[in-house]
Amino acid sequence: MSGKIVELRRGSGDGAGGSLYDRASTLAAQGRLEEAEGLISEGRRLEPVNADFANLDGLVRLRKGDCIGAAERFTEAVLIDESRADLRNNLGTALLEAGRIREAADAIAVGLSIDGNNVNLLRNAATAAIVLGDTDRAVELACRAVIEEPFEAGSHVVLAETLLRSGDSESAAEVLGRIRFLDGTPMKVLLKAVHLYIRMDMLEEAQGVVYTALESDPFNSRLMLLLGKVLEMRDDLDGARHVYVTILSRDTANVDARNGLGCVLERKGEYIEALEHFIEAHRLSPSNEQIEVNLGIVLDKLDMDDEAERHLTRVMERAPGFGVAFNAMGCFLSRRGRYIEAAAIFNTAIELEPDNERYRRNLGLAHEMIASTGLQDCVF
Repeated sequence: MSGKIVELRRGSGDGAGGSLYDRASTLAAQGRLEEAEGLISEGRRLEPVNADFANLDGLVRLRKGDCIGAAERFTEAVLIDESRADLRNNLGTALLEAGRIREAADAIAVGLSIDGNNVNLLRNAATAAIVLGDTDRAVELACRAVIEEPFEAGSHVVLAETLLRSGDSESAAEVLGRIRFLDGTPMKVLLKAVHLYIRMDMLEEAQGVVYTALESDPFNSRLMLLLGKVLEMRDDLDGARHVYVTILSRDTANVDARNGLGCVLERKGEYIEALEHFIEAHRLSPSNEQIEVNLGIVLDKLDMDDEAERHLTRVMERAPGFGVAFNAMGCFLSRRGRYIEAAAIFNTAIELEPDNERYRRNLGLAHEMIASTGLQDCVF
């Protein structure tokens, strides 16, 4: 979530490790993490009770995806200097990333008791409150972060998410709308804004934010993929197709673009071409359940029964909690007149996703066909 901010503080002054720290922090900022780790290790040997080195060690570990290791290093930094709010914030960040939300909230709360106006702590505290289900507290904290730094886009995104979680989508949309008037909005904040717009079914606004982000980074594949998805959702299949083809012209091994193009072609009824892309996507990412389901669906539509059933069955066995696979299998069975089997499968899909209206509609169609003849379409 966009509220999780890591603070990197000053170097170690004129101590023996001062130069090492400065060099290590520069390397870390450049993404040269292995080199930075070597200097940090040497610095920690020279100054074992220097909170800055422990903090930088945690930052590097967090960037490498080692959330637990990072939390351990930030804890060491806190024990060295209990008076620093930034260290509590970084500890909270690592714990949030590790999914240890209650511990994160406790660390952040101590940080706020030290510096109640720290925007990073306020945003992290709001993030923790969201996950813990305390939406009123989350909105309060996010509002305070915006008040402290009214021109900081990250705080607005956190506030928008808290408002959306509290059920106030109108206010969430209003807050997100302010971002376009703020300068220097970080890419990750723009991406978060797009996802929030999608959740609110404000697809035109989502597309506008993606275009804004692409102006500053036109070759960003993540942005292009997001644009393709938004265009798909807006039923602009030709536009989405152009986006995915553009990505693949630069990177033929981009699995998401390959799968996205297959989905567009399948929706356009170009099943043979879709099959080719799904086969290639499955070859590149054989463990991806969604891709294998997509492969099974297009095989179904091409009446390649044995292959379709084999792929869909394999996904259901490998991922028994993946409702999409069960719905796809139910549709496959219905298309072949096996309505009793289909109804049982749709029931399982509904048990996995009780609020999914497509699954309920498909179950209703299966029940209708059990008592009648003919074939009706299922909704994939």
